[in-house]
Amino acid sequence: MISILRDQPSGICMTDETDHGYASTGSQVSVLIPVSNQKSEIDACHFFTATPNPQVSLFKPFIFSAKVELGPLTVSTPSEISSERLHPLYSAHKKATREQLEDQRLKDFEHEGIMEIMGKLKSSNETSADTYETLFHDAVDAEIELLREQKQKKRS
Repeated sequence: MISILRDQPSGICMTDETDHGYASTGSQVSVLIPVSNQKSEIDACHFFTATPNPQVSLFKPFIFSAKVELGPLTVSTPSEISSERLHPLYSAHKKATREQLEDQRLKDFEHEGIMEIMGKLKSSNETSADTYETLFHDAVDAEIELLREQKQKKRS
């Protein structure tokens, strides 16, 4: 599903570079666990980009729970809402070059994170979704750090 959402030639993924006049503003993929296969109270994991253009945005895991903490990295302040909505993750993406955004380490980080979560969903010994309360925030923080590291290496 992620590869479909990243497919620009089909028109599914629309970027500012296309002639459609529209741009994808964020993407989501959800993995829903059938009740008969549930091994814990975790019945779904949602993967969000939280930034435009799924071709270069990472899909980050999110599990709903009573204690979920999004953190400040994907939240716009009231003044940003009325202007450009530049939360820290979006700002990091805007400052990054295409080369930075397409860095293999980012793709590997995304793939490893998805595989880890999928493994946990299939054979979870966790009894509570609260175990994952900062999962999304941690993935966003790691994405920003990877972009910063790539930028610093390029300057060297």
